[in-house]
Amino acid sequence: MTLSQLLITGSLLLAAAVGICLYQLLPWIVCRCNSQLRKLNQPGCLSAFRYENNAKTQHAGDWLKRYRHKVRHAGYRSHAAVRLCLFLQYIFPVLLAVCVWLGGAKVIQSGALALLLCTLVGSMLQRRVRQNRKAFARSLFRIYRFLNMQISSGIPVSDALKGLHEAVGDPQVQPVFVRFSALYEMTLNFSWAYAVVDESFAGRDSSLLAAQITQALRSGIAGKGMQRLESLYFTRAFALLQQESRNIRAQLTWVVAAGLVPCIVLFLYPILYGALQAVQSIFG
Repeated sequence: MTLSQLLITGSLLLAAAVGICLYQLLPWIVCRCNSQLRKLNQPGCLSAFRYENNAKTQHAGDWLKRYRHKVRHAGYRSHAAVRLCLFLQYIFPVLLAVCVWLGGAKVIQSGALALLLCTLVGSMLQRRVRQNRKAFARSLFRIYRFLNMQISSGIPVSDALKGLHEAVGDPQVQPVFVRFSALYEMTLNFSWAYAVVDESFAGRDSSLLAAQITQALRSGIAGKGMQRLESLYFTRAFALLQQESRNIRAQLTWVVAAGLVPCIVLFLYPILYGALQAVQSIFG
């Protein structure tokens, strides 16, 4: 590694650090340069400007919080998993790109490699998030059916919630509801226990389930809304099952086609080669 390469690498890292600092200080700079914002002189000025007027300049802590939620929605709930995903998606591609560039590759090639690795890890996380959401959507009709049957048969809502994990058989969803049932049995605080489910499957379906359970806890009955949601999510789960079956059939078709192409080539090659030799012997 020559001195010029070291200087260029240090300059690039310094420029990146300065750019990140300026990006984070941009709301403060604008507040200081604008006389109207400076006259306010309120602690909430910076946050109001940052979150309401320019959502792209949010604090790094908020970005890390959103990334932590994304990793947890993908099914990785430990702090070590969050740090590992962060390293694999952002830090490792940059380090590898710098090493490849110092090895003699072009800057464009190194940057393309880093971008490819970052995109690959991000797409894998997003795929895991979609899989978990589909698994949760497939399990919702079982949850509503279990609650409806238990409450309608006279069992208290709190006792039904303690055994809610028995209604879920999906390996991606059941561990979350096991934790929910355990926390609810220990604390009898639904909001605090349901945070485990909400942080893993955040969305409209999770919010709707929380609202239905809260209403059942207050009234003591299941209600017609839970019955309608049971039939609705059963139809949705059946549609998801049909879609997955079509996707599996399409994938199997492509696999069979990819396996038959070499066999067809090996079978036709001697015939075509013999025909070509015969034509050459006749007209040669």
